[in-house]
Amino acid sequence: MVTLEQIKQLDAKVAKAVDLINQLRHENSAIKLKLNTYQQRIDELEVLINDFKESQGEIEEGILHALKELDKLEYTMSPKTDPAAAAAEVKDDETRETAPENSPSDDAEEEEEEESTSELDIF
Repeated sequence: MVTLEQIKQLDAKVAKAVDLINQLRHENSAIKLKLNTYQQRIDELEVLINDFKESQGEIEEGILHALKELDKLEYTMSPKTDPAAAAAEVKDDETRETAPENSPSDDAEEEEEEESTSELDIF
C-alpha cells in the first residue's frame, strides 16, 4: 500500500525534476543565442577573408605587372649585347658564386682594386 510519506517523496522528486528541466531549458536557450551570435561572426569573418583573398590577388597581380615593367625598362636601358657575350657573363657569374673563398688578405686587396677602378658601383 502506498503511504502518504511515499507520495510526498515522489512529489518532491517530481518538483526537483521540473526545476532541473526548466533550468536546462534556459541554459539551452542561452547557448543557442550564443551559437547564433558566433555563427553571424563567422559569416562576417568569411566575408572579410574572401575580400582579403581578392585584394591579395590584385596586389600580387600589381606587383607582377610592376616587375614586368621594370624588366622591360631594364632591357631597354641595357646596352645591346650578342647572345654569346650574355652567356659568357652568366657563366662568369656562376663561377664566381661557386669559387672557393679567398683569404682575408686577398679579399682586402680585391676591395681596394674594385674601389679604385669603379667610380660608382651601385649594383
